[in-house]
Amino acid sequence: MAHAIRAESRAFMETARRADPNALYLEGLRHHEAGRHAEAARALASAIELHPHWPDAMTALGNVARAMGKTDDAMALHRAALAEAPESAAIWSNLALAHKAAGDAGEAIACLARAAALAPQDAAIRFNLGNAYRAAGRGEAAICAFEDALTRKPAHMGARINKAAVLKETGRVGEALALLEEAVRLDPTYAEAEWNLALVLLMSGRMADRWHAYEARRRLPSFPVRRVAGPGWLGKPLDGKPLLIHAEQGLGDTIQFVRHVRFAARAGARTVLAAPRSMHRLLDTCHGLDEVVTPESDSGHARQVPLLSLPRLAGDWPGATETPFCMPILPRPGPGESDWDRARACASGFAGRAI
Repeated sequence: MAHAIRAESRAFMETARRADPNALYLEGLRHHEAGRHAEAARALASAIELHPHWPDAMTALGNVARAMGKTDDAMALHRAALAEAPESAAIWSNLALAHKAAGDAGEAIACLARAAALAPQDAAIRFNLGNAYRAAGRGEAAICAFEDALTRKPAHMGARINKAAVLKETGRVGEALALLEEAVRLDPTYAEAEWNLALVLLMSGRMADRWHAYEARRRLPSFPVRRVAGPGWLGKPLDGKPLLIHAEQGLGDTIQFVRHVRFAARAGARTVLAAPRSMHRLLDTCHGLDEVVTPESDSGHARQVPLLSLPRLAGDWPGATETPFCMPILPRPGPGESDWDRARACASGFAGRAI
């Protein structure tokens, strides 16, 4: 009996919720924030059915449509919302994002300019305007928009980083470097600032600083960090113990950075590289590398280190004053063997994936 009453009560509450547009609207926002776009669309569409002229629900559904790649539907929904609330800076901004997603930077700029006029103190709108100018190839206008955002919100890290990116793209490397160094000082935990700093340091020739900043890549949400068991290597002598060096990113990065394993060998490590099987024949010929294994068979090592972290550690090893990128990757050909023969033999085991 009690079970039946509870079930009836739940059914009643569900019916009541489905009749409440506010509850459906909030449900849609929660689904959208969690990335459940189909559920968000259903809830918001139901809210609009119950409250047909509700601009907040219309523009929220437009944002969901954009997230689902339906940019035409998104723009139609935002314009319907603007018909109800033409002075809403938020809706003009949402329409701009839909245009930008559709590849129309010009329309995005026009919409954001309207939004900026309606909300003179909104830093986020200026930030989005800077991104739209950048997408349109209008670097100076983008820099001005990012500066406007920072005037309104000095702690806006996105505006600081993107302004630095445009400065770098327009050849103003010194200004970009100063801006990013300031960003890292303001928030040392902000990985994207340090990552962008690493890229600019590379352009400025400050290689040692660059490799330290480059470690921030592993703190980026978008970076595919590979979890490897065992303690990390900090550059101390290993006295012949096996060191697992694991490739992280593309095949091209592996080929370019494998030359750094010789420094680990000089530190006394028995160097073992975990890399895709398609690369093994090529990598077997590399200087300083004792063994190549597949990522699935990477057990039995004393320490482990990501391949792209080796340059940062190299400063503590003998021979670190050598310039690694001037070193050869492959050994010299043997007697009677041409450079081309050696390269072709190594490449025959390569799977052909674009680098």
